[in-house]
Amino acid sequence: MKTVLIRGCNRTFGRDIAQFFLNQNWRVVATMRVPDESLLPRSTRLTLLSLDVTDQKSINRVLSKSPPIDLLVNNMFFNLTDSFIHDRIRNLNDIYESKFAGSYIMSLSLLPHFRNQKKGEIVNIIPSCKMGNNLTDIGIMIRIKGIYNFTHALSVLLKNDNIKVHLATEENFCLVKKSRANFHRNGEADFIHNVRNLINKTEMVV
Repeated sequence: MKTVLIRGCNRTFGRDIAQFFLNQNWRVVATMRVPDESLLPRSTRLTLLSLDVTDQKSINRVLSKSPPIDLLVNNMFFNLTDSFIHDRIRNLNDIYESKFAGSYIMSLSLLPHFRNQKKGEIVNIIPSCKMGNNLTDIGIMIRIKGIYNFTHALSVLLKNDNIKVHLATEENFCLVKKSRANFHRNGEADFIHNVRNLINKTEMVV
């Protein structure tokens, strides 16, 4: 039985991915900063864990409590709400630490495990927001492009290790939503195919 570790399961997209893999008889390690059992159904194949990606000890605890991981999903969606606009600098720092830097750290933390089992897969799902030209918006875009570059570099580095690294963006979110709607009808293969279609359409910044 395969195992997927999913970040950001407190959000709709992360919850949908967790639900999908449960339906496909995967073991699911669903992580949130503050776990809420009401967000996901009870299952013997579901492990809900607290994860603070800014704390290496928290990451180590999650990995020690998890079965061998086959797939890591770094879910980095976020919404630009009014509270974000009114408190941009604080949120920029939070987004950087919890979303982008967290993806670097989680990916690198799992590499020894993937290399040991000689296989693994990482999917980085990043936002693609329409922003202005102020310094805070530019700062966010720089971080998004950093994930582009990191994902591309990691995929090249690991291409001979049977470890696959993918990138999907929010600009193709309509296709992601279509995949979500077809979870039960089409199954895992079509979902992964649709995610990989997003990856293939993503422009890598090198």
